[in-house]
Amino acid sequence: MANNYKPIPLKKFLKLDKHDAYITVLRELSDLTEWYFRFGVTRRNELDSLYERMKSKKGYARHIKSALKEESNPFPDGFSFILTDFINKFGREEIDEGSEMAEVLTIYSEALEKMNKRRAKGMAKDLDMPKDIAMEIAMIYPGEMLNKYNAWVFTREFVRRLESLQKYTCKEGENAEAEGKDGFSEFDLAEPKFLKKLFKGFFGKDPEILVRVYANMLLDRESMKKNYTDSQVKLFDNMTALVLNGIEKLPLKAVKAIADMYTKRRDEDAKRDKDAKRRVIVSDLVYEDCPKLVTVFNPDEYDFKAALKEEKKGKKKGKKDKDKKKKDKKKDKKKKK
Repeated sequence: MANNYKPIPLKKFLKLDKHDAYITVLRELSDLTEWYFRFGVTRRNELDSLYERMKSKKGYARHIKSALKEESNPFPDGFSFILTDFINKFGREEIDEGSEMAEVLTIYSEALEKMNKRRAKGMAKDLDMPKDIAMEIAMIYPGEMLNKYNAWVFTREFVRRLESLQKYTCKEGENAEAEGKDGFSEFDLAEPKFLKKLFKGFFGKDPEILVRVYANMLLDRESMKKNYTDSQVKLFDNMTALVLNGIEKLPLKAVKAIADMYTKRRDEDAKRDKDAKRRVIVSDLVYEDCPKLVTVFNPDEYDFKAALKEEKKGKKKGKKDKDKKKKDKKKDKKKKK
């Protein structure tokens, strides 16, 4: 488990024979990936120590290369994040062609491509999108690795990746006459139906996870839009609409949890003089559009307990209506017989 995981030292790997080292690398992949999302993103010193091990071709990278030959995919969901982070970190450095680091980066790039190919193929088909764009999005797919503790990491990458891609895939407004677009196919990521389906595929329906996803998206800084193209602003705004609609579909207690997280983070930022305008300006929300959010953010004006009771009544009424429909269907079936 992530709490108990300790990276196996490079010295130990180098003492193992090739087969035993290979098996050891494969066995630790899930724990390593889980640890990365629970602690590695913030514990940079420990992560840097891990990356020192990954720099070794003989001690680590060659075993990842061997894993590429496996018939079934041996890499857990989320491992692509680690490889992407490693490549971004060390790929910027000046590296001699033919050096050990150049070979290591090539191995990880090949592993990354193989990992994402199958997922991107399914994503492109399900969402009716170009394969090259699906490959870019598949790279940050959380899959089974997603939980309430690491949801913020995937949420951040989801927003960043989509808004970065939108600049190059959507020729609209000021970008309408642009050529090249870094070689990406033309596609509008801001289309509401596509965005909703993609979001659901990434984050699912678990309220505990969605609470954290929505809270983090509400906390996105409005200044992100400062240098955006028209198409990126459109995506930002459509994401905001998706978030608000999604929050209103959650139970009132879950919405209260989102408000509490939002307020706590704003207060912490204010104490450090780092608070700023966010994606959603709470004071601008209208009750008719966002009744649950307005209720939880305005306790002096709206009665939360009363709203909670009304919600429970609505659930009971809805259950009775469903039960009645089931009984009516059974009666109809009996009549037909």
